[in-house]
Amino acid sequence: MKYLRVFILLIAIISLTSCNVIEETDSSKGVSIPERSQLFTVKGYSDTNKTLKLEAAEWVNEDDTKRIEELELQGIWPLYFPNGYAIVRYEGEEFDYLLNNSTKVALLNAVQPEASTIDELIKKAKGPDDFLCYFVVENGIVVEAVEPYTA
Repeated sequence: MKYLRVFILLIAIISLTSCNVIEETDSSKGVSIPERSQLFTVKGYSDTNKTLKLEAAEWVNEDDTKRIEELELQGIWPLYFPNGYAIVRYEGEEFDYLLNNSTKVALLNAVQPEASTIDELIKKAKGPDDFLCYFVVENGIVVEAVEPYTA
């Protein structure tokens, strides 16, 4: 099962790197998420390396029966999807990505992401709680970060 998840993640990363930048909006939540972004759990920040510590994650909607079946969640889906989606975290699949001064950042303010600074992202990453964020990464550098609403 672990190898299947790694394989699926690698296929997703390869396909995401070949996409054009087009923004899609989840109008029910007001979140603007770049199409070629990938969801990660932010685990921390390294001052030494100037990198975010990230762990791979996936947003799965309850109507995506094919993906639910692939992840072997079909037996528990009513409990696993209380808000219509589930966040699947891939423990151990960790990445370190650099930030630079041109990284675009949008962090949540109540329920809407709003333009934020790199310093605000770093401060939040250094905080006690992990959080989800969509990232667009090019050549190991984060070019965009958008924190989704997850009620």
